[in-house]
Amino acid sequence: IGATDPMWSMRPSRIDYNAAYHLINNNLLDITHVAFVHPITFGGAETSLSEPTVESLARGVRVTRSASNTPLPSITSQFTGEIGDLVLSYEFHIPGVFMLHTLMYPSGTLARHVDGKVDEEPSYALYTCQMITPITDRTSAFFYANGPLAKHSETMEHVIEVGRVGFEEDRRIIEGQQEVIDAFPNSRMHDLVMDRAMKIYYGIERRLRQEE
Repeated sequence: IGATDPMWSMRPSRIDYNAAYHLINNNLLDITHVAFVHPITFGGAETSLSEPTVESLARGVRVTRSASNTPLPSITSQFTGEIGDLVLSYEFHIPGVFMLHTLMYPSGTLARHVDGKVDEEPSYALYTCQMITPITDRTSAFFYANGPLAKHSETMEHVIEVGRVGFEEDRRIIEGQQEVIDAFPNSRMHDLVMDRAMKIYYGIERRLRQEE
């Protein structure tokens, strides 16, 4: 889905990073960072507490998280109410294409779909497509487009501004990680439980490199 897709109201942009591209990948592969990096800008921290569904794809991973009867972003309240059900579903494809749907429903919707697959139209939805391109071993370009459904285009400017602020929060954290890594080049990073999607993604990436 591109920025000109008529179903969505989006605008493309770019952020340059003083950090290796894989650190940006890591950030996107673990959406639980929303709870401590974006508690005000993006919200949805409750989804970080839920057990994710992680699926292996031919060239990447699909991750779905959800939360029932949870506070929803204030910008959506005119469409969703202040409390509702929230679903975050994203795919990350090699070599670095991230696609996230944020779907909001009335409370009780998820309870009617015990398999987690909701086939009802959301009260409000957001979409973002992001692409990460390495420039050097320590610099990267982050391209993105984000926005609401076209039928809620009146909220686009606010959504885009919130996205801009949130992505700047990411940039500061990730560039700080790069500085720490450079300061301690002999230290090893260790996987955590929430890194399952990341391990699957890099495993597929290694296999594809070997096949090429």
